[in-house]
Amino acid sequence: MDNPMKTKAHLENALAEAQKRIAELERHAARCGRATEDSFEDSDNASVYMTLMHEAFNASPIGLAIFDTDMRYVTINRTLADLNGKPAQDHIGRRVRDIIPDLAGEIESVMRRVLHTGQPVLDIFISGSVASQPGITRYWNQHCFPLKDNRGRVIGVSIVVEEITARRRAEEALKESEKKYRTLFDSIDEGFVLADVVFDENGRPVDAYFAETNDAAANMLGQDVTGRYFRDVFSEGRVYLLDVAGQVALTGRNVRMEHFLEPDKKWYSFFLFKIGGPDSRRIGTIFQDITERRRAEEERARLLQDTDEQRGRLQAIIDSLPVGLCITDNTGKIIFMNDIAKGIWIGRAHYAKNIEEFSSDKAWWSDTGERIAAEDMPVARSLRGEICKTLAVDFERSDGTRGTQLVSSAPIRTSDGSITGSIALVQDITEQRRAQRALRESEEKYRSLFESSIDGILLTMPDGRITAANPAACRILQMTEEEIVQAGRDGVVDTSDPRLRLALEERRRKGKARAELIFRRKDGTTFPADISSSVISDQEDHIRSSVVFRDITERKEAEKRIRKLNEELEQRVKERTGDLIETVDRLDKQREVLQTIIDSIPVMLMFYDPAGKIYLVNRELEKVLGWSKEEMQTMDLMAAVYPDSGYRREVREYMIEAEPGWKDLTMTTRSGTRVCSSWSYVRLSDGSQIGIGIDVSERRRIDQDMKRLATAIEQSGEGIVIHNPDWVIVYANPAFEALTGYGREELMGKGISDLAEYFHGNDYGDISEYISRHGKQWSGVQKRKRKSGEVIDISLTVAPVHDQEGRIMNYVSAVRDVTAELRMQNQLAQNQKLEAIGTLAGGIAHDLKNILTPIVINTEVALMDIEEDHPVRELLEEIGQAARMGSDVVSQIVTFSRRSLQEKKPVAIENVVKESVDFLRSALPSTIDIRLQLSAGNARVLADPTRIKQVMVNLGSNAGHAMRENGGNLFIETAQERLNEEKASVVSPDLKAGRYVKIMVRDTGVGMDEQTKRRIFEPFFTTKKQGEGAGMGLSVVHGIVKDHEGAVSVWSKPGKGSVFTVFLPVWRDSGATGDEPSPLSAPGDA
Repeated sequence: MDNPMKTKAHLENALAEAQKRIAELERHAARCGRATEDSFEDSDNASVYMTLMHEAFNASPIGLAIFDTDMRYVTINRTLADLNGKPAQDHIGRRVRDIIPDLAGEIESVMRRVLHTGQPVLDIFISGSVASQPGITRYWNQHCFPLKDNRGRVIGVSIVVEEITARRRAEEALKESEKKYRTLFDSIDEGFVLADVVFDENGRPVDAYFAETNDAAANMLGQDVTGRYFRDVFSEGRVYLLDVAGQVALTGRNVRMEHFLEPDKKWYSFFLFKIGGPDSRRIGTIFQDITERRRAEEERARLLQDTDEQRGRLQAIIDSLPVGLCITDNTGKIIFMNDIAKGIWIGRAHYAKNIEEFSSDKAWWSDTGERIAAEDMPVARSLRGEICKTLAVDFERSDGTRGTQLVSSAPIRTSDGSITGSIALVQDITEQRRAQRALRESEEKYRSLFESSIDGILLTMPDGRITAANPAACRILQMTEEEIVQAGRDGVVDTSDPRLRLALEERRRKGKARAELIFRRKDGTTFPADISSSVISDQEDHIRSSVVFRDITERKEAEKRIRKLNEELEQRVKERTGDLIETVDRLDKQREVLQTIIDSIPVMLMFYDPAGKIYLVNRELEKVLGWSKEEMQTMDLMAAVYPDSGYRREVREYMIEAEPGWKDLTMTTRSGTRVCSSWSYVRLSDGSQIGIGIDVSERRRIDQDMKRLATAIEQSGEGIVIHNPDWVIVYANPAFEALTGYGREELMGKGISDLAEYFHGNDYGDISEYISRHGKQWSGVQKRKRKSGEVIDISLTVAPVHDQEGRIMNYVSAVRDVTAELRMQNQLAQNQKLEAIGTLAGGIAHDLKNILTPIVINTEVALMDIEEDHPVRELLEEIGQAARMGSDVVSQIVTFSRRSLQEKKPVAIENVVKESVDFLRSALPSTIDIRLQLSAGNARVLADPTRIKQVMVNLGSNAGHAMRENGGNLFIETAQERLNEEKASVVSPDLKAGRYVKIMVRDTGVGMDEQTKRRIFEPFFTTKKQGEGAGMGLSVVHGIVKDHEGAVSVWSKPGKGSVFTVFLPVWRDSGATGDEPSPLSAPGDA
């Protein structure tokens, strides 16, 4: 029974191929329609068009026809005429209803629609029967196209008809196949499961979803698992099956295995295969309980152990067989195969395989070339009781090669006559068949050569009889082949010629001979001929000869003419000899001039005669090597210049080849130094040679210097860029690529205007003008923007490169990122500025305190001494209030300048932060939500708690002011962080490495621009309105934090809020947390 799944796949492929063919035909029909319109536009080409149309119509595999406006046939091709069941000429001038009345109604209706609208109508489905096959329903797909003249008027209709009967039947067969597949799926005895394998993020199978199972699977599993997951159904004892399913789903390789399931105490056979494309994770599994079979096999193995001696004797017999031996059971399964059989099939056969499985799909009868069906295989026939003797079978091996084998097979029967298996003997006759084919091909090639040769060919016997003559021999001798055979050798060759006897003797001794003999034509005339004769033997070892001859009459006459010309030439040579003697005298004089020229040119020259001996060198070669010309002509110069024998051999081979081009050679001079040179050898027509050499030692040194320079630039830590005079980049090193973020392919050939984003608005015009005016390099600091959008500061040096005439040929730019360096310089300058302001403010505050203290005291005393309604009381109260406010400002200035002496002690920082937050909750409006996150643990700092609270309150108040209009969120977080020297220097240049408590105060307020951010820690600087603050809040924060050996940093952007981060050193006796958290990132840093 055919495999329904295989049948289904076959039908689907057939349907897809049919649909593809239909699409091609539709495109072809559309092209025909367009060609028709174009052809009718040119009335002068109408006759040519009609001729081509008829040829195309009759050759087309699809039905084609053209109708006039009365819907009468104008022309029709043979395909459509045969379909209609009438000759093409019987259609011309008639309507459709006259030819196929059953289908005329629908077809003429469509044609009327096309004639009326001028638009094509495609994909018209028609069904019916034809006269040649009455009663059989067939299906067609029809397209109708309008035919128009050059003014756009419709003058006819063209119809394209494609029969789709095969496609319709394929679709119906597919439906029937699917029905059979479902029936088979539900009725087979083996369990069948379709499952989708589930993988985790690392690509490991973790579960499988059972999409579909058959009844046999449910019976063997004891339950219907459809719609459930593997791990929900089975225990851990079956997890191995999940791993195998994962491998099949990923690799697509089928797995066939037998496995013992411990929970069931049973053996099962499994066949797992992938379903779908590369991205599919669905597999199919066919399994069955083989416990009983395994037990039977174990019992059989036990019994077989008792027959070792018999098996040994049998094996010896089998091993001595000169042919392949194959034994199967009664199902066709191979149970034994000797080495010769395995070698014939090259690994296609193995145990647990059915012999048809590896041979019937790729096996043919040698005699007819027909594919062998599975049931016609020799083994299959023997299993039905037939004895097959020496059947020739062609087969395809697993490596793709084809071979031929002789197969004999017979059934194996028990004593009661029942068939228990088969035995087959196989002999590989591939080489024998190949040799026979080669012999046939050789005979065919010889016959073709024999018949088509322009030379005469005769086949003769040792006694002179001629057995065959080719057409050329008949033409040359002016005889028929029968006449030549009857005449024999004596009739076509002049036997009186003594050269004939010599040629026959030479052929007898050597097996072949060449000679010039006189042949005789039918009319008795003779002619000279070149002959080549060889002794040959046929398959029966019969000796015969072949004679190939050619008429050389014209060549003989040409030789006479050449002899005459030679005599004339000899006379002219004598006449010219005198002239040549005079020419030699002149050449001797010119040789001196040539030697002077050769000795003056700055290249090495060596002249060799045809024997390879040096006969001339120039002075440049003497100067480079150190030997004189006379020494070089007498010594073994090659051995001296190239002392290594292997290297010398390579040089000689190069000289002998004398190919165009140059080769670098290393020569040893008289002093022992090694010279790098480049040589080219030219061979002259007389066999002599000229060697031309150039000393390239200096060039090599320059090349090495250039390579070292290029390596240094490539590995430099600074970015190096080379521009042409128009400031177009012609080179950029890897450091520049890393600095800018642009790849070399993005930079090469780009000008400044092309990289405007990178140059950040900077123009090289001023730099170019400076270099042109001063003639020297330019240096400075500029801003650039990386490809990522990050703006950086760079140190830029641009230097010109001049040519020999002093013109600028290139610009070289050296670029270094100084962003971090400038940032540290700015921070250091800001700290120094604040330090100077603090020192100045401290001195002023001391003097102001001395001035304000008596004012406050005296004002309070005066207020105590006067009545409540005294006229000056209000003035004194204003003076007192002003003096106290001044005292507060002085106190803040003192705090900023760190001149106050407060006691510091170990403080649990999170308690201080909590108290500060409690105060801020009551002080800030309800529109601001305060969120506290404490992660510093039990860390303590050496600090004045009151001043730390002041820091928190000032930062919280500052944040509240930024969110006063729209409200927002205030985040206060604490953590511990260990800063190395690099991280500490980024926060503040004078901050030391170590473990710190980090307090971060983040708001969602209006934020600050860069200019405001740079000045926020300056005393009396404020962005608040007059009367809302004195501008000392953040200055006091900075002073307190610095006094505690810490640092404060700020991040802010307009519209994105601000983040103030305070770092306070952890007290050395404070316990560390188990895991030190990473520093919190400010929003927008990414």
